[in-house]
Amino acid sequence: MEQWNQVEELFLAAAELAEPARSVFLERHASPELRREVESLLLYDSSNTQPFATIIEESAVSMAPQHRPAFGWRYD
Repeated sequence: MEQWNQVEELFLAAAELAEPARSVFLERHASPELRREVESLLLYDSSNTQPFATIIEESAVSMAPQHRPAFGWRYD
């Protein structure tokens, strides 16, 4: 789980950068293994019509618990 969090953080930060700043950022902040993973996600992101960051965000929102009343349901 920790590695996924690192990949996600690096991806979101790198996605905001243009080349060559993106490569420099990843070289400074990611191990070779993490860099390969992030670069593969960035490649997918650039070839997809819906940015991967948006997909991650939408997935997180859909997985979040729905708000429920603290003391049960109200029936009218």
